Amino acid sequence: MAPETTELPDFSTLTPDELDDQLALLCSHIYAAEYQLLLCIREWDKRCSIHVYGVKSTAHWLNARCGIAMGAAREKVRVARALEQLPRVSELFARGQLSYSKVRALTRVATAANEDYLVGVALQGTASHLERLTSAYRKLERLHDPERLMNQRRLRHVKWYWDDDGMLVFHGRLPPEDGALFIKCIEAMRDVIYREEGPRDKGDAFEQAQGKVEQDVFSPAAARNADALLKLLETGAAS
Repeated sequence: MAPETTELPDFSTLTPDELDDQLALLCSHIYAAEYQLLLCIREWDKRCSIHVYGVKSTAHWLNARCGIAMGAAREKVRVARALEQLPRVSELFARGQLSYSKVRALTRVATAANEDYLVGVALQGTASHLERLTSAYRKLERLHDPERLMNQRRLRHVKWYWDDDGMLVFHGRLPPEDGALFIKCIEAMRDVIYREEGPRDKGDAFEQAQGKVEQDVFSPAAARNADALLKLLETGAAS
């Protein structure tokens, strides 16, 4: 179903003040339309979802049907669900007084208890200011979470994959104590390697270009960390 087309105004004929008002008005209409879109998504999520169309999730349907990227689609579903418990945010969003960017940030931390306060901040501040505020709010909540240590333990992981160049790329997350131990071991092994090999001369430009100077203290710190990690693994495997 194609949308109806309307004749666009000639913005070049507007005065700066008129153009400013038109810009704000159009943004307000977009915000209100985005609210209606989220209402539609929420209703579809409740009634259709995988049972009607056989997709994995509402986000997958938005990706296939509406061309929304998966990350953005998942976020729209999350926001749509959260708005059901936030009447004040929904009201201002529907009236075009709050942008989707601000609403997205609000729904990460807003509850019935703090909604009015956060709405006041959202109306006075910018979207980027609100993002920083909600990020700090979430961090504070995590720090005071009585199950924080258990959650950190539960979220530990190491993942890896091979990239297109055939190199191994890995990513990890460790609790604070384990992370500190990991860094300490890497740094200690890096010092051992340095003492064993000693500072090497850079060599001349020709030798470096030909690869004759294989390794020296002028290597990037990240590369030396990689050498230390491999040395640790070799030492552990040997023992």
